[in-house]
Formats: sequence, structure tokens, C-alpha cells
Amino acid sequence: LKQWWAKFCESNGSFQKAIHYYRLAGDMSSLVRIHCFLGNFETAESIVVETSNPSASFQLGLEFEKIGNILQAIHQFARSGKIR
Repeated sequence: LKQWWAKFCESNGSFQKAIHYYRLAGDMSSLVRIHCFLGNFETAESIVVETSNPSASFQLGLEFEKIGNILQAIHQFARSGKIR
């Protein structure tokens, strides 16, 4: 239910509420995605470092790839254990 509510909040532009509920749901990948969307790459990277979550690492790699930061993308893909 927390995951669903987080998605609902995100879809309505309530990003701070979405962040809160994604955190409660333990969805680190979505937390990383939203923080990157908001331009908070440092916060997203700290989530990856603190949680060691492979899915969150991969998501951060995707976000770095989108903005053309290929070296950081490769680093995150390697950290996730999945190379694209």
C-alpha cells in the first residue's frame, strides 16, 4: 500500500510525499530516480552508498547515462553487478 501511495503522490507532483512513502516502502530505486529527477544527484548517490542496493545503483547508472556522465554510469552499473 505504501508503494502504491508513493506512486500516486509522484504522479500528482507531490514529490516530497512520494519520497517519504518510497522510503517507508523500502523502494530505494524509486528514491534514487526521484532525487535525480529533482536534480539531487548527491542525495541519490548517498542513498546508493548507504544502502548498497544493487537496483538503486543500476537506477543511478541509468540516470547518469541520461545526462551523459558515462564514467559515473559505468561505475554505477559495475557497482550494481549488472553491465548494460
